[in-house]
Order: sequence, then structure tokens, then C-alpha cells
Amino acid sequence: MDKVVVLNNTVLSAFSSILRMDIVKTVFDEHHTSKDVFDEVIRGIKRGYDFLHQVREAFYPINQDGWLIIDGLKDLEDYRLYVELLRKIDPGESSCIVIAYREDWIFVSDDKEARNVAEALGVKISGTLGILKVAIDKKMVSVEEGDFLLNLMIKRGYRAPIRRMSDLY
Repeated sequence: MDKVVVLNNTVLSAFSSILRMDIVKTVFDEHHTSKDVFDEVIRGIKRGYDFLHQVREAFYPINQDGWLIIDGLKDLEDYRLYVELLRKIDPGESSCIVIAYREDWIFVSDDKEARNVAEALGVKISGTLGILKVAIDKKMVSVEEGDFLLNLMIKRGYRAPIRRMSDLY
């Protein structure tokens, strides 16, 4: 079965900050995000977060060669859930959870509250560490490189619950 994910800005920012969006692209079979996350990325670029250009280049259909599909809310049920979730979490997280819930896809975020909300709805979750772990397990990167990448993310502002990927092995 294909691994289809809905990516939130926290994970996109972590990987783009170290210029390794290729890992996200390769680990999963199909990649989606929401219009709200697209808007967050564009606002980030305007605020000077130049590393987010790498995310912008991944957006489809904005770029014909993009691989990160901008998805949206489709019906009244989606909008009702979205409005309910907005009481607890931000628009980007809310819209991504709605899409993942509707399609039975994996919600990928590092936002703790959003992950809790998704889990309460029965949505499968992952995050930056999960992606790095899969990349190591698939031999896309070594454990040592995983440690290096995580350390680089931390230096760029990522708040990780662990300091080394090798702690997971």
C-alpha cells in the first residue's frame, strides 16, 4: 500500500532549513498539503525565511515539476470539522488534519497539540523524527548522517525531543 501523507509546515520548515527536502520527497509515495500551509510558506518567504523557497518549488500545481500537491477542503463535513479544530489549533494544522482524516492518510507534523488532536480523531501521525528514521531504515542516509542532520536542524531552531537519531537504534 502506498504511503500518502499530508505535510504540515513544521516538518517542511525543518527539512528545508537544512536543504534536504529530497528526503521528504523520497520517503513517502505521495505528498499533500493544504492551501493554509501554502499561505504560511509564502508569508515566511516574505518575512525573510529564504530556505522556504525550497518548499515553494515543491508545490504542485504552482510548479509543473512540483511533487507537493496543494489539497483543500471539499464539502460541508470538511468545513465543519475544520471550524471545530480551529478552536484548538491553527489553520494550517486544522486543514491538514481534515484532509488526512477524510482520505485516511498520514498527518505529518511536529506540533504536539495538533498531533494530539489528530490522534484523538484516529488519524495516523508522523513527524520529522519519523521521516529521518524511515530514511535511515531505508538506507537513504546512515545513522551517523541522521545524527548530523538532526543536529543541523536543532542548530536552525528545530526543537527535538532527542539529540541523536542513534538513540533510536
